[in-house]
Amino acid sequence: MIPLRVPKFTMLFSILGVLMLLSNQATGREAPQATALRVLAIEIDGKAADSVSGVPMTDTAEGTAKKSNLKKGEGIAQGTEIVIPPRTVLVLETTNGNQIRLQPGSGFKTHLVIGRGETHTLLFGEAFFKVKNALDFFNVNYESFLAIVRGTEFSVAVEPKKEISFTLNKGKLLVQREVKVRILEENKVATLSASEVLEQGKKTQVRYRLGIDEYLKEFKTFRDAEEYYRRKLQEEEQSGEYDRMQQGLNDMGMILATLGKDKEAIGYYERALLAARGQHEDSWAADLINNLGLAYYGLGEYLKAIEYHEKSLSQKLKLYPDGAHPDIAGQKY
Repeated sequence: MIPLRVPKFTMLFSILGVLMLLSNQATGREAPQATALRVLAIEIDGKAADSVSGVPMTDTAEGTAKKSNLKKGEGIAQGTEIVIPPRTVLVLETTNGNQIRLQPGSGFKTHLVIGRGETHTLLFGEAFFKVKNALDFFNVNYESFLAIVRGTEFSVAVEPKKEISFTLNKGKLLVQREVKVRILEENKVATLSASEVLEQGKKTQVRYRLGIDEYLKEFKTFRDAEEYYRRKLQEEEQSGEYDRMQQGLNDMGMILATLGKDKEAIGYYERALLAARGQHEDSWAADLINNLGLAYYGLGEYLKAIEYHEKSLSQKLKLYPDGAHPDIAGQKY
């Protein structure tokens, strides 16, 4: 999920982040697939083709960029950034049997494909996703936006610095983004998450502007903010819906932490973490563990804060083994 944090940390965690990145390489974790994708089909000007030339590809592990010839059936290594040439559509299939249809001029990168799930990034342009097999997770992100799949077919379109859109074709999709809440008393700002569920027969598309801070709410006093989010949590819990309850628990924790009530915030994060683990939502669990670290830091329990940040970073590196993701950079407060 998206990183939900109150920026309090100093160089302590910058140093910690570097040490953990180095030490984590020696820890055992499920090995990602070296070849995560294969070219299922190539279309040029709407016609099937066996190969396409001049495809910009970057091996982010080695930092090398080159133009390559891609053939139907060829494998693509995990962590490779690929830019689709004009007039070309590339259909990829992951080792889990899921399909990704990249449109002309789009940029794409796969971070992780393992038996339990997949994480991908759309860098720009448009891509269609068809999730054919049930996994613990299938996530597609762009900056602070995240699409969490509930077994579905959908598309994501990104026009950098302008707009991002998510369109559901089949199934169900949870879309999350970072938002801010301003409290005029002492001019406090909390970074929370907002989510929308796309579902057939209901809402099937959302669009958001990029490059701006979205302020969801403004409150005059601390008390106003706390009372609002307590009422909101009650509504979410009464709904009985997992995603809504998780949102409410985390938001309550973030508001309390912003108001200096870190001890109370811990209880809400722990409840949400227990549920996330039950659903095998590793990315969301990692963010909650990170928030627990922030809360313990706010209480002055620095060793415990470091312990939670180590756990969070380790879990994020399982989802993004190359380390190239904002969630991992965000660990280094």
